[in-house]
Amino acid sequence: MAVIDLGIVNRALSRLAARTPVSSIDENSTEAAYARTFYPSTLAATLAMLDWGFARAVQAMPLVGTAPPPWAYQYMRPDDCLTPRAVLGQAATFPGAWPVEDCTIRVPFAAGSARDAGGAMVPVIRTNMPGASLLYTRLVEETGLWEPGFAEAFTWALAADLALPITGKADIQRAMLEGRAAALSQAAVNTMQGRTVTALHEPDWLAGRDPGAGGRCPGPATTTLPVTPGGPDETILILG
Repeated sequence: MAVIDLGIVNRALSRLAARTPVSSIDENSTEAAYARTFYPSTLAATLAMLDWGFARAVQAMPLVGTAPPPWAYQYMRPDDCLTPRAVLGQAATFPGAWPVEDCTIRVPFAAGSARDAGGAMVPVIRTNMPGASLLYTRLVEETGLWEPGFAEAFTWALAADLALPITGKADIQRAMLEGRAAALSQAAVNTMQGRTVTALHEPDWLAGRDPGAGGRCPGPATTTLPVTPGGPDETILILG
């Protein structure tokens, strides 16, 4: 059963001008019944909307079955994966003194489903990277771990989902959706301000070498750049 935070529910209801707060999520009231219905799906949907830092996870993936063309590898998706964000290759190394902490390669991938060894359909990630790990958003129900911006956006989102069944007024739902959009926009700005990308320039003597296949890391020159709001931190290899 999903963990439902009563405080979040009552905050959402207060935005609908509900006169009486819910005292127990299991009580026999219209508000509690709809909260039980919408809370889990609204939480998952709001988590999927941005690459929230508190919900990030990275996990190595085991191979499963045979990948269809044009992919070379097919991996079992992590059980707690809500939204895949990026496939990460094996960290590159360089036989010198330059730091390589940020020298991680991201590659194209596709999400899908396939049959495992027992014949059951399972979610998979397909890519051309051997030994791949997945950066993804996981389901986080513990409100103590949430970023303030996420709590605000989720409260507006829950209010929007509760608006029609509780008030029957489309204009109230539109107002809640506008609140959700504003909260998500602000959260995206906050996320962007807190992240950077490192642009790594490859010197001429390394030109033509594949950093993924050869395990080489580009040279030491780095440049800090802003990232796309809500997107994961990026390590960009500048060729030539």
